[in-house]
Amino acid sequence: MQILTAKGSQLTAFMAGAQKIKEDNFGDRIELCSVINAKSGHCTENCSFCPQSIHHQSKISTYPLKSVAEILHGAVDAQARGGNCFGIVTSGTRIETAEEFEQLLTAIRAIRQEK
Repeated sequence: MQILTAKGSQLTAFMAGAQKIKEDNFGDRIELCSVINAKSGHCTENCSFCPQSIHHQSKISTYPLKSVAEILHGAVDAQARGGNCFGIVTSGTRIETAEEFEQLLTAIRAIRQEK
């Protein structure tokens, strides 16, 4: 609760404490995470922060699930750029079809083989 209400130098002290904990446990290294938007647009949810919602008038590219090759290329590229982890995200609240699910499983298997 103190962190949520902290201001000024008190907030800075909390941030310094968090930095110390991080350095004690992980040194000065960082991990980079990359994400691929594997399916864009037409989401039925109404999240105010997300332009992919059909409830917003955002001008975005919409496309179906990317191919296994495109997803694999994204993962390989992320690793080549120093990424430590790779996330595959899709618009919506779930994978819509069994075919999409199988396609994502195939992509994940291919990514694991690349390591």
